[in-house]
Amino acid sequence: MKIDATVIQIDRLTQILIAHIVMIEGDGNYSHVVTSNRRHTSSTTLHKFECALPGFIRCHKHTLINPAHVVHINRPGKALPASLTLTLSTGALVVVSRRRADETIQAVADTRLYEQFFYDYPLVLLR
Repeated sequence: MKIDATVIQIDRLTQILIAHIVMIEGDGNYSHVVTSNRRHTSSTTLHKFECALPGFIRCHKHTLINPAHVVHINRPGKALPASLTLTLSTGALVVVSRRRADETIQAVADTRLYEQFFYDYPLVLLR
């Protein structure tokens, strides 16, 4: 695995833009990199991805998500499962572990506020 500022190299032939990665699922010593239209398998562990991609959030033992692709935070209630879940841009539901629920919500909120600032004040960046 090789990571530049914007591109991650899964194998010799496959490169993916980091912004296109929706989530990474761990499967033992392998990881599945999920984009909006494909699922790539890598022999890199989830821990190595977590260290190399600091903007991603470890919301569960086997799941690393890109907070930019979180569409909705589903809080537990009567109609939902007993744990917190996230709806991603692909429509996938990701379960958040109880231990990591607070930090996941905070990290997603911080990312959304940061993005909202640039959408509200685009001229600030041009000066």
